[in-house]
Amino acid sequence: MMKVVISIGSNTQALQKTAKAKDLLTALLPDVVFGKELWTEPRPTPNVPHPTKRYRNCLATATTVLTQEQLTAALKTIEHQMGDSHEAHQRGIVNIDLDLITYGDKTIKERGW
Repeated sequence: MMKVVISIGSNTQALQKTAKAKDLLTALLPDVVFGKELWTEPRPTPNVPHPTKRYRNCLATATTVLTQEQLTAALKTIEHQMGDSHEAHQRGIVNIDLDLITYGDKTIKERGW
């Protein structure tokens, strides 16, 4: 079993989208525990230099037998099921963003908020 931390973020119908993502993550990772949800202001990035709506963010911790690659693929599948896309991100629309932050002792992505 590997301990993982996943970030959840949305700026479009954020309350509904983060709730749906939590349901889907619970189905994938039955022992998942969710942290407090927070509203954060957007930050310009190279891909989305223009301002967007506020984000609803949360961290999730769980254990899994999935490999890092399998878990990342499962998170991307959830994003796509929920209507997220690279093209939407470029327009500042984030239906749902699920990022693997840590996998065991390995930092995969620095948290951006």
